[in-house]
Amino acid sequence: MCVDPAFNVAPPPTHVVLLCDENIEQGLFATINSIVANCATPNDLHLHVGLESSRIEACAEELEALFGDKVRALEVVDVHSVPTIVPWYRRVSAMLGVKRTSNLMNYARFFVADMFPSLASDPRNTYVFMDVDKIVYGDVHAHDLELRARFREANVDGQFLVVGLDASRTVFRSLGLTSWRDRVRFLIFCKRHGLDHRRMYPFNAGYYVATIGLFRGIPQRCESLIRRGLLNICTFNTQPLMMCTLWDRTHALAWNWNVVNYGWKPNLSIDRVNMGSIHWNGPSKGWDPDNEYHAAFAEYAVCDRARAAAVAAAKKRRDERDAAVAAARELVQGVAASETHVGGTAVAVEHVPADAAVKVAAY
Repeated sequence: MCVDPAFNVAPPPTHVVLLCDENIEQGLFATINSIVANCATPNDLHLHVGLESSRIEACAEELEALFGDKVRALEVVDVHSVPTIVPWYRRVSAMLGVKRTSNLMNYARFFVADMFPSLASDPRNTYVFMDVDKIVYGDVHAHDLELRARFREANVDGQFLVVGLDASRTVFRSLGLTSWRDRVRFLIFCKRHGLDHRRMYPFNAGYYVATIGLFRGIPQRCESLIRRGLLNICTFNTQPLMMCTLWDRTHALAWNWNVVNYGWKPNLSIDRVNMGSIHWNGPSKGWDPDNEYHAAFAEYAVCDRARAAAVAAAKKRRDERDAAVAAARELVQGVAASETHVGGTAVAVEHVPADAAVKVAAY
C-alpha cells in the first residue's frame, strides 16, 4: 500500500514568544503553565523564551524539566547574546535620556527575528507574543490557526499583525497623549511623516499575533521615529513605536483574548470559558499577595520548590536512562566479544553504537 508522505508530516507548530527579566520569572512560569494546561494539543507548541537574568542556565533547566516533555520544542535565549539588541538599546537610551528610557526587555520585542532564527527561517511564520503577567485560559494553538486562516491573505505579501483592542482607551490614550497640545503635535507629526492616525487601533501590546517577516527592519524604523521626535510627544515607549510603524498592517484582535486592567481596576470578573487570557497590566501583578485577583494567578503558579523538584526528577530519569544504556552496552559488547570469531580467534568488539544500546535497554 502506498502512503502519501504528506500524511506523515507534522503540522506547523504554533510559535509562542515570551520575554522576561529576572524580577518577574514567577510570572513566566505561571504564564507558560497556563498556556500548556489549556491547550488541547500542547505538542503543537514551540516555546521561545528570551531572558535577561543571572539565572539563564538554571531557568532553562527548570523550564525544560517542567514543560520539555509536553511541548514540541522549547528554546531559551539570553538576550545579551544577541549582538544587535544592546547597541541599539544604548543608542535609543542616549537619544531619550535616562528619565524616558524603558527597560531593555520592552524593546527586545523588536528583535524576535534575531533572537530566534528558527522562527525567522520563513517570513510567513506566525508567532504569538505575550507578556508574562498573564494567565491564558484559551487554546493558543487553535487561536493561532484561526488567525492564520483569517488574515493570511489580508495583505498582498501575507504579512499581518493582530493586536488586542483596549476598550478603556482611545488611540490618543494608547499613545500616552494626555493633553490637547500633545494630541495636536502628534497629528502634525503624522501628516509630516505619512502616518494615518485614523487607521490606528487603541491596543494593549500584551498579546498579539504576527508574521515574523513583518518585524524585519522594524528596529531601524523605530530608531528613525525616535530620532524624529515621536517619543518626545508620546509619553509611552514601545507601544507608540508599534502603532506608528505597523499601523497599515494592523487588525483588531477579539477583546476576550487580552482582557486587561487586572493590575489596577477593582471588581472585575473572570470568565474562564469566554476569556482567552487576562492581563495584569498596571502597578499590581498577579503574584502580589495583595492583588485582588491573586487567586487566578496562584492556580497556575510554580513555586521554587516545585521547580527544584522537577529538575531533580528530570535528573533522576536521565541518570536511570544513562545507567540502563551503559548496562545494555556492556551486555551487547560481552555478547559480541564472545560470539565474534575470525579464523577461530575471538575478536573483541571495541565500539557499540549508543542507539543500539538504547534499543537493547528499552527492550
